[in-house]
Amino acid sequence: MGKQKLIGVSNNIVMVKNEIQTDIFNGGTSEFFINMNPKDIPPKDHPDRGDFVRRERQKCRTGLTIGGVWIPGNLYFHLNYFKTAVDIGLDSSGKTITNVQNPTFRDTEWIVHTDYANAMKQQKGYTLASCRQLSKSSILVSLALRETSLYKGSESLIVFGADTDKQTFTKKMQDAINVGEPFMIVENIDKDWKGNLIRFGDTNTDNSINEKAKLFLYNSVNGTKTEVGVGKSLSFFAMDEIGTYPFRAVWEAVEPAIKGDFGYRCVPYFSWTGGESSKADAAFNFTLNPKASNLLEFETEAKPTARILFADYRKETKIEIPFSTFLSNNNIVYDENNYDIQTLKIKVSDIEAARALTAKELEDKKKDKDATAWIKYKSYYPLCIKDILTKPNTSSFKSEYIYQQREYLKSGAVDVTAVELFRDLRSGEVKHKLSSKPFVTDWKNPGYTTDAAIKVFDFPKYTSYGVHVLGVDCVREDEVGSSDSLGYITVLRRNHSDLTDNFRGKQVASYLGRCRTVKEFHQMLLDLAEWYNGQILYEHSDRDLLSFFENKHKTHLLVDTVPLQREINVLTKTKNTKGLRPTVTNKKFLINSTLGWVNDELEDDTLGYAKIFDDILLQQLEAYDPDENLDAYIGFSHAVAAYNYFEKFGTPVVTLNNKIEEKKKTPPIIKNAFGMSFKHKPKNAFGI
Repeated sequence: MGKQKLIGVSNNIVMVKNEIQTDIFNGGTSEFFINMNPKDIPPKDHPDRGDFVRRERQKCRTGLTIGGVWIPGNLYFHLNYFKTAVDIGLDSSGKTITNVQNPTFRDTEWIVHTDYANAMKQQKGYTLASCRQLSKSSILVSLALRETSLYKGSESLIVFGADTDKQTFTKKMQDAINVGEPFMIVENIDKDWKGNLIRFGDTNTDNSINEKAKLFLYNSVNGTKTEVGVGKSLSFFAMDEIGTYPFRAVWEAVEPAIKGDFGYRCVPYFSWTGGESSKADAAFNFTLNPKASNLLEFETEAKPTARILFADYRKETKIEIPFSTFLSNNNIVYDENNYDIQTLKIKVSDIEAARALTAKELEDKKKDKDATAWIKYKSYYPLCIKDILTKPNTSSFKSEYIYQQREYLKSGAVDVTAVELFRDLRSGEVKHKLSSKPFVTDWKNPGYTTDAAIKVFDFPKYTSYGVHVLGVDCVREDEVGSSDSLGYITVLRRNHSDLTDNFRGKQVASYLGRCRTVKEFHQMLLDLAEWYNGQILYEHSDRDLLSFFENKHKTHLLVDTVPLQREINVLTKTKNTKGLRPTVTNKKFLINSTLGWVNDELEDDTLGYAKIFDDILLQQLEAYDPDENLDAYIGFSHAVAAYNYFEKFGTPVVTLNNKIEEKKKTPPIIKNAFGMSFKHKPKNAFGI
């Protein structure tokens, strides 16, 4: 280590002014400033000082070639002049000591900085999607500091999704400036980093300003501030954590500000982390469609993508190897006899160790009391594209319980009968017949599904009115045809007086599909309600359903929602007497009601997920996103609201309906998903 000057200690972070730092590579090229002998660096008053500084600044701009290997200027600057917090050891109490110093040479920095330089050559944008703790924020600070320090008159703009991200950036920027090399790093004139504009340069003795560069820092305010680039001639542009906000509108407004006569004036740089937000669809599409957005393109899992760095690159499992080995492993030609290349070291990812560690930690997260923890971890430390695109479930639906119930259903423990309903021509009574129609099995890609069957888990066997409630997500007229939106109906049986019924308080039927006409869908809903003698609560998005029931003189089958609306909001001014409109207040009520129902602890110590027998519904609960149109969830949430509403009026007394055409079956001995045998149907995913 060269001569050092201690300039501050705070929270176990040591800030040292390094005149020269010579041990970063454990020996290496003298072309690197950090490896130069202090005696070979001309002092300030030396006649060669100007030439030395100009050469170093030129290296930081255009790079240099060592042993036939090109080191991009931004990478040279990062390794030699950028300073960041690095863990250097433990104190006597075991607390980590961090020093603000030059970063370690790692494969991560080599990849990103080389990518960035290539993007500039090819006039492309650059998007980096990665696992956590990859030093993305440090790389961004390094790129911005290089711009403000090397290019006089430069204008840089960085857009953040939240104030916390901006604060992280400014803290790292201040550290890098405070301990930076004075001849290279231009200091900030404006000392208040809370503002949107930070000027860089000198303050003269007469307090006049010698401005050299500008840095604009904006919080996009959830993507609403789209005009931040207007009126600027940008030479550096970046958007941080684009998975946390709708960034496209901001980017589309900024793009003209970075276009010059010869293409992009600078590389538009985008970065994001898997699992940051449920609003990351735009970032997903950006990453998986690089050509459409003029991004530097790579191949990931045989698909064209932007740059994706999986948990293979996590910092905990990196090992030091000769730089020459790294070059050979990556098919980069170099001069094998070059001393500098032979002595240079680099830390690279031990992929096998990284994957093993990630797999172990993922299993540990599955034991967390927070059932969403393992989903979040999976997206934070992805091992494949599917993982990095995983959205964490922030709604408190418990993925582990959903998984167990789905496995239980896959074991065949619950009978599912495909039926169609029809009317007896003489009596008008609703009857059923077995159906050969399929069920919808892929709710994300349903196609044009018109001939789905009704799923029956338990037939209607009670004559009492109000034992069953139905929840509906309707199909509107404009959705019949090419829309992917489906209609969903579910039937829940309430708790009642017959304690021998294995389906008390559980789901007994469901339908997912799209009939040929809206009228057919409404007729099927009416038939189901009369077959089960139940009442219907639906999402009131238009008047078609209500009009159908009015014309049939069947509105008594629709739950009166006036008292329910008053329970939801005592100040409600709603005028519709049937159905719930999809307002913000009603949506919040429905999600809270649904969470209460599925997370309710049952008498056998399981949760309410064990009362659901529709696999599609379980999938949508796991994928819940308030911004998505999840048909099964919407229908189910209305059924739960009706279920809870009627529970306050007491437990209904039931009588058996002897007219129902169902065979009395003695359940065979079966095994659930966990291999436990039962003479009767297991109640839940745990076989209790």
